[in-house]
Amino acid sequence: MKRFWQKLKGPVEYERQSKDKGLKIPKKKTLTVEKLRKVVFAIVFLFIALMIFMTWQASQVVKKNQQLKTSQASLEKKLDKASAGSLSYNPLVGQYFEKFLNTYYNYNQDKSDEWRKSMKAFFPSGFSVTQLGTWSGQQSLKDHKILGIFNVDGVRTVQYAISLENNGKQSNLTVNIPYVQDNSKFTVVGLPYVASDMNTLGHVGESRLDKTNKSLDDMDVVDDVKSFTKTFLNKYVSSSKEDMALLMNDPRGLAGKVDLQGIDNIKVSGTKTKPVVTATVTVQVHDTDIKQNQQVRLELKKQQKTYFVDKFVEA
Repeated sequence: MKRFWQKLKGPVEYERQSKDKGLKIPKKKTLTVEKLRKVVFAIVFLFIALMIFMTWQASQVVKKNQQLKTSQASLEKKLDKASAGSLSYNPLVGQYFEKFLNTYYNYNQDKSDEWRKSMKAFFPSGFSVTQLGTWSGQQSLKDHKILGIFNVDGVRTVQYAISLENNGKQSNLTVNIPYVQDNSKFTVVGLPYVASDMNTLGHVGESRLDKTNKSLDDMDVVDDVKSFTKTFLNKYVSSSKEDMALLMNDPRGLAGKVDLQGIDNIKVSGTKTKPVVTATVTVQVHDTDIKQNQQVRLELKKQQKTYFVDKFVEA
């Protein structure tokens, strides 16, 4: 009987045991301190990695911008160099300098005050008409032709071949006139100066010649610099480009087209080893009575017992 009941409940017990084994209670997940620490470390790591990436990206942008600026400056420089001395037609330039040349080079000694007054309108405010100098007799502009418009260091310069008659004598010369343009408005920023044909060097006006440099107090140095300046300018007006090669960084000369009549208002600044000179020069076209004032700036460099002209600017 006992065996019978065991056999009878055997399948039931087996089924119960099978059901008990199939019913699993899920374990409760808990966030331990170690796991929390790992999560925090992961977040911090991602944040640091993101910051490093953003910093790297920013540095690449800065580097790219610097490369673009350098490239732009290089292209502008090449453009200026390519356009230097090249003939450019601009009706506004032609109209403005038609008036300027006729006003400037048509001169009557008996009406010098009126002439200076009329010239003042072409120059910047504050320009002293006394810088125009004093001419003699009568002078008239017979012919003029534009040779080129070029732009160097942000200063536009127009070059003309002109024919002048002074006291019955006619002369041909080349003049450069630095100017600035704001839309349709023009201003002459430096005195016209005699130059070589198609001189594509940069020249600037008086407002840019007058730089705030500290005056030299050593009078021995000042005297030496003034003496060198006079010697240099005399040689410049009478010598060729080849003759000036030993005296200046960018050699050029007027080869006797004009005679040096005077050097005034010599100012020396800068340092003992790198003095800077500004002066007003009066030149006379060779074998004529045609005179005009020009302004110069010399940036010198000491060389043993003499000086070398590192940069020479006319206006």
